[in-house]
Amino acid sequence: MTNSIFINGKRAQHVFSARSLFYGEGVFETFRYKASLPVLLDKHIERMREGADLLKIPFPGKEYLIELIQKAILESEIHDAYVKVCLLSEGEPDFYSVSIKSQLLVIIKEYLKSNQPLMLKVNSYRRISESPIGRVKSTNFRCC
Repeated sequence: MTNSIFINGKRAQHVFSARSLFYGEGVFETFRYKASLPVLLDKHIERMREGADLLKIPFPGKEYLIELIQKAILESEIHDAYVKVCLLSEGEPDFYSVSIKSQLLVIIKEYLKSNQPLMLKVNSYRRISESPIGRVKSTNFRCC
């Protein structure tokens, strides 16, 4: 099948995770890195694997994930950071297709402690707890 994708009027050579963009097929985890990986990293990775299984995104394996996360942290040279790890589906941009592989996106942002008071609000919308996607931290998180 031939596809033509245009961005801002120009033919795109490659679209980063079009399936994730179009259908929210991606899972994420966020944690704080403070000179070492978090103690509960295994729980983050297991939840990510379960979400990937549910969304039929090929999971690259725990060791590979940890290796790429550590590499990104080292290269960022940030020792106190927020780390967001996103596993994104990749494949044909047709809805009926399935993801053929995945891409790992790691975002590292310096942790800045705030001295401002927190403001909390109870959301007036209920989450649909019966939905199987409700237990997944997906890139389509707001719809659940």
